[in-house]
Amino acid sequence: MKHIFKGLSLFAIILLFISCNNDDNSKNSIPEIHNLEVGVSNNLLGYVGSDLHIEAEILADALIQTVEIKIFKENGNWDLHLIYDEFTNQRNAYFHKHIDIPSGTEIGDYHFLFIVKDQEGNKTQQEVVIEIKLIDDRQSPVLSITSKPETNRQFTQGECIEISGIASDNTSLSELLVVLVKTENNIADEQVTASNPNIIVMKNSSHLHNIDFYDFDTTIKVGAPTDNNSVPKPILWQSGSYYILVKTKDINGNTTYSERFTIEISL
Repeated sequence: MKHIFKGLSLFAIILLFISCNNDDNSKNSIPEIHNLEVGVSNNLLGYVGSDLHIEAEILADALIQTVEIKIFKENGNWDLHLIYDEFTNQRNAYFHKHIDIPSGTEIGDYHFLFIVKDQEGNKTQQEVVIEIKLIDDRQSPVLSITSKPETNRQFTQGECIEISGIASDNTSLSELLVVLVKTENNIADEQVTASNPNIIVMKNSSHLHNIDFYDFDTTIKVGAPTDNNSVPKPILWQSGSYYILVKTKDINGNTTYSERFTIEISL
C-alpha cells in the first residue's frame, strides 16, 4: 500500500511539472497574425486621395497590448505610424480599418508593417511591400432609390421609416451610409459621417470592397433607443422636420449623395 501512495505522489509531481511547463510555454508564446489583407482583395495597392483597406485576425495568449501600423518609403515625403489600443485585453481580435492616403503623397513602393504586442512584451510583425498609385478613376457611383417615404409624410412613435435602393460603380464600391438628419441642424452633405453625433444612422455598410453592385434596404423605428450604426449610438428623438440622405463612395474616393427625402416626426 505504501508503494502505491509513493507511486501516486510521484505521478502527481510529474503532472504538476508538465502543467507548469505548459503554463510557462503559453505565457511565453508570441502573438499570432493570420490572414493579413492589405488593399482590396489583398492586391497590395493604395491610391492617393483614397483609403487603404487593412484586415487581419489576431491571437495573443498573453492578451493584446497594442496593434501598430507603419508605412514608410525610402527617402519618401510621407510616412505613417498608427497605434491602436482598442484591442487591449483581448485574446482574439478581428482588425479591420481603412487608412487615408492624403493628396500629395508620392507614388511608388512602400514598406507596410503590421505589429502586434502582447502584455508580456512579446511582439510579432508581418511586413509586405505595397504600391501607392494615382487614381485613374474619376467616375462616381450611381445611386438609384427604389422605395422611400412620401414627401413630408408624418411618422409617429413606433412607426417604421424605410428606404431601399441600389448603389453601383464602374470599379468597386467602398461604403454606403443611410442617415436621418434633423433639418434645423443645418448639416452639409459633406459633414455626413457615421461618427457625426448629430445624425441618426439607419444603415452603415463600410466594407463593400470588391463588389460593384449593392442592393440595400433599411428601416428604423421612431422611438428606438439606439440607431443602426456599427457601434449603435443612443437617439434623442424630437418632433420636427427631418430628411433621409443616402451617401455612397467607391474605392477611389469618388462620392455620390442622394437627394434629401423630407419627412415629419410627431411625438
